[in-house]
Amino acid sequence: MTLEGDIQNKVRLALGSRPDVRLFRASVGRYRLLTRPEQVIKIGTDGQADLNGIIQGVPCPNCGHHGSRRLEVEIKRPGKNLDPDQVKWREMMLRFGAVHITAHSPEEAIQAIEQALHGES
Repeated sequence: MTLEGDIQNKVRLALGSRPDVRLFRASVGRYRLLTRPEQVIKIGTDGQADLNGIIQGVPCPNCGHHGSRRLEVEIKRPGKNLDPDQVKWREMMLRFGAVHITAHSPEEAIQAIEQALHGES
């Protein structure tokens, strides 16, 4: 497993143990069918975050109402940043009111969740 995969598993455990978060793994890529190797299937959308789900109790940036919002978590290796497709995805999610986190570690993800819950994201 890659370093990014290790980080992702640790983030899923750290955030998934919270009662106010539900996370799901999102797969993105192109795959060949075993039975027909000439056929390629595309899964997901370019730029889509690694994890998505729901976070409860986050204030709405427009009205301040506390409710549930879509949560997107992009996992990156230390020192790495979002690629252009991921930046576009993040901007779209934020425009539609989602909470989008880029995390290089479980600690960074937890801190970003706490900031979102206090209306800081």
